[in-house]
Amino acid sequence: MNHTDTSSLIASCAESALATMFFTAIVGPSQEIPAEHPSAGPGGCIRARVRFVMEPGGFLELAAEPQTLRGIASAFAAEETDAVSADQVEQTACELANVICGSVLRSAPEKSRFKLLPPVLVPEDSGALPSADVHSARLATEYGWVQISFAWNA
Repeated sequence: MNHTDTSSLIASCAESALATMFFTAIVGPSQEIPAEHPSAGPGGCIRARVRFVMEPGGFLELAAEPQTLRGIASAFAAEETDAVSADQVEQTACELANVICGSVLRSAPEKSRFKLLPPVLVPEDSGALPSADVHSARLATEYGWVQISFAWNA
């Protein structure tokens, strides 16, 4: 699958997961972006990574500003935004990354059996995904941007 096709698949799976499971509207077109990490605003960036095992394996990483993920967590939990804890925000980032990763792998033309490892939070300064083959998309949601990067193992 070429770079544009993979980025489009990532965006499509993310849009579907956000709308149907996380009750979050997409308010702008998705953008294919360079593979580098998102530029974070003054509040920093929360990153959640899911490793998948198959042939070849790889990683999916979700990145967004805390206030974006707080809004998504609020919609997901059906709670007021200020009632959402920092722990719920982090758990939502991990769950969203997990759902999108599974959806991308189930939808990819190169279907094969895969195993998702538990999602983990990634320190902001941990560097790029460990692969040269990274595909990314950025989505504008009603709460702010969400960036999803997908990397096959080299």
